[in-house]
Amino acid sequence: AGVVVSQFFGAGNREGVRKAVHTTLAIAVAAGAILTVAGVVTTPMILRAMDTPQEVFEQSSQYLQVYFGGIFFSVIYNMSAGILNAVGNSRRSLIYLIIAAVSNIFLDIFLVVINSVILYLCVIFIMNSQEKPTPVLGISSNYLNIALLISFFLMLVHSLNFLYQDIKALKKVGEE
Repeated sequence: AGVVVSQFFGAGNREGVRKAVHTTLAIAVAAGAILTVAGVVTTPMILRAMDTPQEVFEQSSQYLQVYFGGIFFSVIYNMSAGILNAVGNSRRSLIYLIIAAVSNIFLDIFLVVINSVILYLCVIFIMNSQEKPTPVLGISSNYLNIALLISFFLMLVHSLNFLYQDIKALKKVGEE
């Protein structure tokens, strides 16, 4: 598609550019929708074909469905960036990519703050709770509270790792 758009653009054929861009975007929307629906629908079959263990099947299925849900937007972005590059405007697609990377870092920071607040609230809750058995499990509620504390601490560590990786990748792009 980029070659056709660039040929029309180079020849000064505005109508040809318009038709090629519309056709390209229509194909991108159709392909993105087909890939998204096909991916979401076939996720369980793909996981069964890969012999995914039952213990992680549900989480794997959810992850892949979210992943396939984003393919539509990825196809649209890549096709749009290809069109912009075809007419010599590679700067705009780079700006969009930078905006996405920076917003990703800010969202990582936001999640770190949210996890930190929840972790702090878990600690306060544990310190203020009395030791009594849970009605369903019959074990001390402190065990459940500590499990919550550990899980939110691990989420905080995981979020900090994501933030570190994003900043490291952004620095690497800036150095190139």
